[in-house]
Amino acid sequence: MVVMSLVVSSRSLGAIEGFAWWGYPYLVCVVIPSGFSIIGLQFSLACKALKVEVDFAESLRVASAATIANLLPIPGALLVRISSLKKKGIPINRATAVTAAVSLVVLSMSLIISGFILIGISHLYGAIALILGITVGIFSLYILSHNVNESIKVLWKLCLLGIYISLISGINLFFIMMALDRHISLSSAIVISASGVLASALGIFPGGLGARELIAGGLSLIFGFDAGIIVTAVLITRVAESVGLLILQIRFRANKVSGI
Repeated sequence: MVVMSLVVSSRSLGAIEGFAWWGYPYLVCVVIPSGFSIIGLQFSLACKALKVEVDFAESLRVASAATIANLLPIPGALLVRISSLKKKGIPINRATAVTAAVSLVVLSMSLIISGFILIGISHLYGAIALILGITVGIFSLYILSHNVNESIKVLWKLCLLGIYISLISGINLFFIMMALDRHISLSSAIVISASGVLASALGIFPGGLGARELIAGGLSLIFGFDAGIIVTAVLITRVAESVGLLILQIRFRANKVSGI
């Protein structure tokens, strides 16, 4: 599935003209590692909320498998994480609720941050994003309060994770656009990069078929950007992440074969 995503994304991307030389080291040294940290931290925090002991390597293994499963036209990421938590003795209902709450809190923070930025462009868009973000956040707290202890503490940690994801995703898009010799403000990049959070939260959609690119293209129109350039930048990120996931899965399988 990773190979399929990589091939499809690469063909959609085609030849990258005018991509700065420093963009390639940036993809390898920043985009891929930050992608690993995002998916690993999400599952790690879900485990901590449920009082499940898991090291970051295992968290990364499960999270990467979940990301790959999300390329299918089913909520694959959710199912993989729930299955892993079930094996550790967590009831399915609690595993489902907390796993969903993690994604919802991250989505909430992304919407709230985007809302404050959008207010400067359109009061309507900004207000809609803020209202949705606050609503999703309250719903997430309700879910957490019924499934974990110290729900407020867990919520704060997840909010910080949401801020981290929004910022690092926006920064990555900002520099990729620079490498493409296109100017974009950091605030605009943060809002547009929210497409990744939205696509992940809407895990029912097959990510490999371009849900993130479609959302990013739509958000770019709010700022008057060329949707084609934005989609190209998002595709570059997807290709880099797919390469990283492929290498990671090869490493995990090699360790499994060798018994490590």
